[in-house]
Amino acid sequence: MIYSRYISPFLDWYSNIKLFLRYKFLTLKDILRTCLIMFLVTFFEALSLTTFIPLLEFLQNSTNSSLEVGSSIWGRFFSFIYDSLGLEINILSLSILIVTLVLFRQIFNYLNVLNITKLKHKVGRDIADRCVSGIFSANALFIQSFKSGTFVNTVDHQSQLSAQLIRAFATLFGILITVSAYLIVMIITAPYASILAITIMAGIIIIVEKWVRLNLSLSKEVVDFRNIYINFLGDRYRNWRAIKISSSEKKEIKLAKTYSNKFYLYSVNMQKNSGKNLLIVSPLMTTFALIILYFSVNHLNLQIAEIAVFILILVRLIPVSQNMANQRQMVASALPGFQSIIKLLNKCEENIENVDSGENFIDKFDKIYIENLSFKYPSSKTYALRNINCSIPNNKKTAIIGRSGSGKSTLSDLIITLLKPTEGHIKYGDKSSTYYSIKSIRDRISYVSQQPLIF
Repeated sequence: MIYSRYISPFLDWYSNIKLFLRYKFLTLKDILRTCLIMFLVTFFEALSLTTFIPLLEFLQNSTNSSLEVGSSIWGRFFSFIYDSLGLEINILSLSILIVTLVLFRQIFNYLNVLNITKLKHKVGRDIADRCVSGIFSANALFIQSFKSGTFVNTVDHQSQLSAQLIRAFATLFGILITVSAYLIVMIITAPYASILAITIMAGIIIIVEKWVRLNLSLSKEVVDFRNIYINFLGDRYRNWRAIKISSSEKKEIKLAKTYSNKFYLYSVNMQKNSGKNLLIVSPLMTTFALIILYFSVNHLNLQIAEIAVFILILVRLIPVSQNMANQRQMVASALPGFQSIIKLLNKCEENIENVDSGENFIDKFDKIYIENLSFKYPSSKTYALRNINCSIPNNKKTAIIGRSGSGKSTLSDLIITLLKPTEGHIKYGDKSSTYYSIKSIRDRISYVSQQPLIF
């Protein structure tokens, strides 16, 4: 149970990062650059925080700026550094150091925010481009399995939502090293109080994990329902004439309201679930910070400077803990969309169309011969075309006519190589269509759709 709840999610994040690398949405250079900037942000933040201890010791002991630093470990550390550099340690020099460290921290934090934002939008762009490329490079049967709403939702919404994972993973990594740095400072400053603080933080993480798992389940349902909802809207819009002629506007409006209300409830429930983290984490962290303060003063005999920094760290960890909970919720919300993207790309690879294999189609021919042609769609038990034999002469206009559903479009798609015959052959002159490359055949075809699009 402990493994599945608290260890497995981190391994899942690692496997998802590997997927970003495998599909080249991310590069190792991107990861190393992001990690380096975050380490620098954390380094300067932790160092500026520890510099407050000797500064507070000066202020606690006297207003004399040249007094000896107290006996805290951080006081001795900075005293050693200053002595090694031949500098005088005093209130002014420590204040200048703190301002310098904070300035560097803000500079690298700005670079960190800029880097993550650029990376997120780059990944979103690349995922959308890969989806479009993968779908249009697949065979016609695979493309036909997509509804327009699903296609738009995948390329637009799910691609950008998947890119949010990069921001969430990067932020969680930043939180991890920030908390690690804080814990190291806390343990060095006050080991026993730090053990108590770590135990309390672990308890809070376990408490909020319940809502993270619930949000993951809700997010999967939202991804599926969003596709259904968008396809419904697309279908109704395309068939507006039938709706008007059949006077079924009120019925369709009522049905649309049902869909939109269900989507509204999904969104509200996800937000309510996410908000519970903010409702719980901040009060808990504040309460436990005060408990640790009481324990430190009455039982551990810490110096005022050490207690001040210790409490400063705990207070700083309150928004960090909230941010961690928010990012976990973001991962739970975005992960199902990314998983569906990966499944789509794998299917695209399985159904990729080889358009370059074969000879270049430059031969002249007198007729297109259709011999014993049969075709059945994979999802159908009956044949769309069965044992068709005919010929289409060159340099003449030939019309393919028939009732609706008789297979006119299917026959046209077979002739122009969008589909492959289940049985039989199509010949250009005396050579089968399979002799030539698909690309060279299509280069000699002019096509006007029933719904023309001006490029």
